[in-house]
Amino acid sequence: MAIRKATPLLTSKDLNVRPPPSVKIPTTGIVERPPLPLTLPTLHWQEVCHDYYGGHCRRGADCSWSHAICHVQGMATPTERAPHLSSKPNRLTLEPRLAHEGGPFDDDDCPASLFWLAPKHNNDHSEVPLPLSNNIWKIGHIRILPTTDEILCQKRPFMPRKDAQDGNNERRGIARMLDVQFRHLRYDTLEPVVDACYHASQFLATTFQDPPSPDYEARQNTVRGTQYSLFRDVRLEDSRFETGGMHLRLSFACPARLRQSRMLSSGHFESGMLMALVGLDSENTLSTAFLMVEMCQSTLSMKPITGNHLRASVVASFVEPSDTDTMRQTLYGLKGLLNKEKFVIVEFSKILVAGFYWILKHLQLLSSSNAEIAFANLIAPSDPTRSEIIAAPAYSSCGSSPFDLSVLQRADTLDGPSSLQIDPDYMALGPARQQDIIGNVCSTTTLDSGQATALCENLSRGLAFTQGPPGTGKTFLGVSLAKVILKHTPQKPILVACMTNHALDNFLGDLVKQGITKIARIGSGSKEEWMDKYTLPSIRKTFERSERSPAQKTKADRAFNAVQALWYQGTTWCDSLNTHTLTWAAVADHLKFKYPYAYSDFSRYEAPSEQKVSDIRRGRSEAGGYAFEHWSTGRDLTVTEAFSRDAGSFFNKSTPGTRSVDGSSDSESSSFDIAQNPPHIPVAYPYDDLGQDVWSMPMDIRAAWITRWKSELGSSSPVDKLVEIQRRYLEAKRIKKDLLDESDVKGLASQEVIGLTTTACAKYWPMLKSLDLETLICEEAGEVSEAQTITALLPSIKHAIFIGDPLQLRPQVNQSSLSLENPYGTKYRLDESLFERMVMPSDPRKQPLPVSRLNLQRRMHPEVAQLMRSTLYPYLKDHPSTSHLPVAGMAHRTFWLDHQEPEDAPNSLVTSSKSYSNAFECAMICELVRYLLNTNGFGSGEIAILVPYSQQLARLREKLTGTRSCSIALSEKDKEDLMDMGLLDESEQSQFRTDVEVSPMVRLATIDGFQGEEAKVIILSTVRSNLQDRVGFLQTTNRINVACSRARNGFYIVGNSTLLRTVDMWATIVADFEARGRLGTSFTTHCSRHPQQTQAVSQPHQFQESRSSCHVDTQCNVPALRRISPLFAKASATSSTNVVIHVAASAPSAVRMVLTADVKGYASNSILVGITARPSATLGVPVRRAIYLASGLVSMVECVEDLATGTLPSETKIFLPCGHDFNVADLDRQLGLGNLFDISTSGEILAMKSTIAVACKTPQCPQCHAPCGSIARYRNLGQMQLAPDALERLYRKFGRKMHMFAKNVQAYRKNLQNGIEWFCDNFQPGPLTGQANAAMIKTRMLYIVPMEAAITQFRDEVVVRVEKDIVSTALLLGKSYTPVPVKLSFKVRLDLLHLYCRLTVVQEAARIVHFLRDFDNPKHAEHMVRILKMHTIQAIDQYMAAAEELVEYCRSNSLLLLEAETLLVQLSFDAVGERLGCVADNGERHGRVEQLIRENPDTAGTLRPCYQCLDPYTRGKDSSAELWTSKTREFWEKWGDHEIGSLGYCKNGHPYSRKAFAGCPECGGRKVRGEQIEDGEGFVKHLDREMFLKAMATRAR
Repeated sequence: MAIRKATPLLTSKDLNVRPPPSVKIPTTGIVERPPLPLTLPTLHWQEVCHDYYGGHCRRGADCSWSHAICHVQGMATPTERAPHLSSKPNRLTLEPRLAHEGGPFDDDDCPASLFWLAPKHNNDHSEVPLPLSNNIWKIGHIRILPTTDEILCQKRPFMPRKDAQDGNNERRGIARMLDVQFRHLRYDTLEPVVDACYHASQFLATTFQDPPSPDYEARQNTVRGTQYSLFRDVRLEDSRFETGGMHLRLSFACPARLRQSRMLSSGHFESGMLMALVGLDSENTLSTAFLMVEMCQSTLSMKPITGNHLRASVVASFVEPSDTDTMRQTLYGLKGLLNKEKFVIVEFSKILVAGFYWILKHLQLLSSSNAEIAFANLIAPSDPTRSEIIAAPAYSSCGSSPFDLSVLQRADTLDGPSSLQIDPDYMALGPARQQDIIGNVCSTTTLDSGQATALCENLSRGLAFTQGPPGTGKTFLGVSLAKVILKHTPQKPILVACMTNHALDNFLGDLVKQGITKIARIGSGSKEEWMDKYTLPSIRKTFERSERSPAQKTKADRAFNAVQALWYQGTTWCDSLNTHTLTWAAVADHLKFKYPYAYSDFSRYEAPSEQKVSDIRRGRSEAGGYAFEHWSTGRDLTVTEAFSRDAGSFFNKSTPGTRSVDGSSDSESSSFDIAQNPPHIPVAYPYDDLGQDVWSMPMDIRAAWITRWKSELGSSSPVDKLVEIQRRYLEAKRIKKDLLDESDVKGLASQEVIGLTTTACAKYWPMLKSLDLETLICEEAGEVSEAQTITALLPSIKHAIFIGDPLQLRPQVNQSSLSLENPYGTKYRLDESLFERMVMPSDPRKQPLPVSRLNLQRRMHPEVAQLMRSTLYPYLKDHPSTSHLPVAGMAHRTFWLDHQEPEDAPNSLVTSSKSYSNAFECAMICELVRYLLNTNGFGSGEIAILVPYSQQLARLREKLTGTRSCSIALSEKDKEDLMDMGLLDESEQSQFRTDVEVSPMVRLATIDGFQGEEAKVIILSTVRSNLQDRVGFLQTTNRINVACSRARNGFYIVGNSTLLRTVDMWATIVADFEARGRLGTSFTTHCSRHPQQTQAVSQPHQFQESRSSCHVDTQCNVPALRRISPLFAKASATSSTNVVIHVAASAPSAVRMVLTADVKGYASNSILVGITARPSATLGVPVRRAIYLASGLVSMVECVEDLATGTLPSETKIFLPCGHDFNVADLDRQLGLGNLFDISTSGEILAMKSTIAVACKTPQCPQCHAPCGSIARYRNLGQMQLAPDALERLYRKFGRKMHMFAKNVQAYRKNLQNGIEWFCDNFQPGPLTGQANAAMIKTRMLYIVPMEAAITQFRDEVVVRVEKDIVSTALLLGKSYTPVPVKLSFKVRLDLLHLYCRLTVVQEAARIVHFLRDFDNPKHAEHMVRILKMHTIQAIDQYMAAAEELVEYCRSNSLLLLEAETLLVQLSFDAVGERLGCVADNGERHGRVEQLIRENPDTAGTLRPCYQCLDPYTRGKDSSAELWTSKTREFWEKWGDHEIGSLGYCKNGHPYSRKAFAGCPECGGRKVRGEQIEDGEGFVKHLDREMFLKAMATRAR
């Protein structure tokens, strides 16, 4: 695997050396860009109309308020932001941003020390009272995301200590706690953001004049160790208005390693991640905008836009969409409206916006609104030294009924009325009373003593904490508590809060299993399909909303309509911003006041009705802007050009004709000339007057006016108005959300449990507050940070239950300076949960709160659990079920492999030097895993390897991936860490999916990523081994606890015990291993069949020796039962042939024997034999019979050895389905195969005979007379016998098919005639309806095309192919079948039917032309008339030529009826041409038709009625005359009544049905008698066309 090194931005040798204070650091002069001045007019909110949306006001013309898009003042909204502080601007330096001496923070809590200091940057709001004023700067004024000036500031930030200091006159209580938690969490999350943005700003400063680089490394690493990705050459592709507001699509130069589709699987730009857009302009001002990733597009997706594979893009939204100043600055810079500006994208792949934004926002809300939180007197007392008494839950005291525990009772204890109850007041009477209740609970429920005690204590305390060591059933206790509380207070839902979606889904899933199904899950983070029906959107569909008053309904409708209208308005402004063209929204007000005539020409097509105004969800053509867009793009001018192109397709032709109305060619008339509406002479329209009709302007004049209007509006107008629309849209969405929340509250109140993550608690806090919830259950509370816990403590909560273990992993922090693991961070303790602070306070002045403890573990074998008892949990007991099986192949279930092998030197190729690896431990663990898998004692999904460092994780992954013994499962977090460090390529990360079943895999994880998981066998690599006694991550008690408590059956440690003894907890664990004889320099393995045989393994290669042999029994080759792949020996054949194949003992390791079906007509059986492994001697059985194909002959093979050596018997035999076998030559002779084919002396079929002398017989076995037609060699004998019947059936099928086609064509014509009235009513000429009119014409002209295509397909794919075979078969059968050559008319009749469809099209064109000529207002339709008329006349010439060829074919083949029909079609084409003004000389055709009708009364004479009705049609008196009546369609219908055996051929060779026709319907001839074919067996019935086609295909071979 190639490990890439992140390219350092600056190459100065003194990057890590901060210059002394006496040295002045040079600055670049680059400062934060000042706010842009407002360009929109400013109006007070009382002057602005609040009912004007989407270009329409509901008050109509009587509205007196302003409809202008302006800056609104005086309206206080939640989106209003605090101003920047006035401070001295910070400047960018090119020196590295180093850590501060003496610590990173200014943590002096004394207000006096900050009293006279100026703000460090413009976002440095402090929680300090101002002098001589009652005002207090709240944390609500601090912008969550850093400002540019804050990024440039290198002064130490203010960071208050967690514990208030004695002697300071500072505020205490909840206000201080909120301030501390906000500042700590904000710094922990956003310090890497500040560091990376500063680094990126230095890059912009040093490369501002450099040309774009074709390739570069995106991964960067700052001096402080921040890892991020920097993407260069950023451009704005377009903006779009989505449901969340404005989104930007930003393209950037894509590094080569991320091009093609690799970007999508790289982990970059995942949805919801934070990114920054940093820009530097030519005036040395810097801007920073923070966005959230919505979607990533690879270079493949961008190629249609960019034309190459060099640029990718990301669609992102503003994290703070209400920050209109940042939005304006960003758009101004991206559009280049002020100065030249260069942008880069800074991507933070590990920072999820939702992971911090809503928590910080919630803390600000609580601080600014002075909102209360539950149990504030306990968690944030004003006097920390005062002890508080925890009372019983408020809803269960004061004489309320006791808790009923009958829902927990076992079935065998439910005989009578339940007396199992808990009264909190009774519990408070003393320990004796408590023990009575707890004993009763243990005896009647499935709870153990620890769980029963915790249950009783949790129900008796308003604020309850339960500590559960690993495997003690914490979730089970939580579910039991939920069941009891719901029984007690069913009218109030329980709030269940967890830190992660995974933990929440598990807890809710357990509730569902216990029958609690009225659950609502708020938030969209669940990956469980079963959870879909419990989500809030699903619940909205199920609960019935209460009836709203008319006023409420009106309010809700107006809120919804406002959001929809503003969304559309934002979309139109985005279009204007993207295309650099004007939109109606951008120019309407300007035209209304300065060019009223032009405004009138556009707006008269936009005026909606009252009904349309009330429905904001209307289409674009109704909402406004369509007419102007139509005009500005010249769509009314170009619609006829498109119609001209389409008109050619109406007539299915690609070349122009030769005849026009005036007799000259129209091919030189281009569609572009026609499209000019009308062809014009350029006129110099005066630019100071726009009083004429704008629709009469040619395109060049329109473009000139558009340019002028854009200049008058200014380039910044779209940006400023779009930003204002964004602000109004967010306000409308807020109002809509408030109304929707009111409705959701009613549905949620009817549930029993409401589950959500702590992040969702912060996001949906206002809605949750309205529910007045009383009970909270927080799972895994030891991992939940204090800031996250506060979000769940709603003011209405009276009973809060926290279940977790503060001795396991703490909340995760990013900055070690805020962590308890760092001595400096003990003052801040951000990773200290509320659970830990309450029950294990680090402040000696505070008394710990009581905590319940679970004491019975059900996970670890007692030998593994002993490690926990000797360290953290001396009270821990083992459940009997923990007596797990031993680890197969290992002498001990717990063991510490001690070594002194040094750790590897830090890898200089990776992006961080804080990660370590150990090559010896890696090799030892890999071989141990292979050994354990090979013993068959455990599946690979039951083994997990835990490591403290990602570097070791990468080495193990690489080493284990190279073996076939197992696959690797990595968690998503571990994959991201490896990719960020450059230890996992983007191309490799898809191999380790996390959404697949992990049972066939070995789980490989960091210790922090394995919290809450378990495995049967855990192997721990401690990694560190050095002379400096540096233990690293594993010095933390919590992390050691997790690492040593995950195993069920076996636990193995590979590490340097001497080094780890320096940590107290490790010293205790090492001593325990030593006392039990479980510490040494080698593992002890043994044979599972012979445990007394052991072997010491101290080096990796010795595991191979341990697997290879057993010294007790020489026949035992494996240390345990080994999986042996079963032999694959399979024989497959047809059911009629019994073929058995066995494998001989001496057969080769792989044998293939194949018999291909239907090769040269010899065999229809197939056999495939494959052996995947060498068989053992006990499986060898002689072969009874086999079939093998060699050189096209069927032979016998008696054993596999013969097959392997190529020895084949000389005699050639064939096996029939009945089981009899014959010599091939003898069977050919007996069945008469030589009568049909020429056969070589070797038995190969050469060709079919030219004439059949003797009728073929049905092939049968000579011995048992069983049919053998399934043998391909003899199949044709039976097929040729059926040929005459097959011909007749084909004739009948063709006749029926053509009758169906003719009937359907008539139906299509009738539908066109019936629809002409609707067409005339809906045809509306005008500048906006040209495209709709053209579409209606196109629909009618192409209406019959599907029917025509079906006719053509049947003719080309069936009739044309089969007719040749029919004629050939008739010749093959000889004069005994028919004495005259066969002449068929099916193909030419389908040609005629196709012409009839074309006639329908030209008749419809003529009908439309005449309608448009007579229209009242033909101005906008005259060019359609001209185009349609031209193409129609050209098409008639083409069709007439095709019909003439058809007439000549009919004359030469005596097809008199068909000739007459074709002539009538030609006369119809002439009639259409005459109606369009073209004179045709058709006297000769009239004469020929009259002659055919007169001389052939039985055939062509049936067309006399059709010919008679054609005359008035020619003279224009009747345009609806039909050529074919029911009498003329008789020919098509009667072929469908044909019966097999009544086929005849006339003297001209025309086939006809003697049952349906008295004579030949084409020429009037009679049947010609011929010789009968000898057929001793007679003709076999029921042959279909497919069988006939197969027979013909055989003959062709």
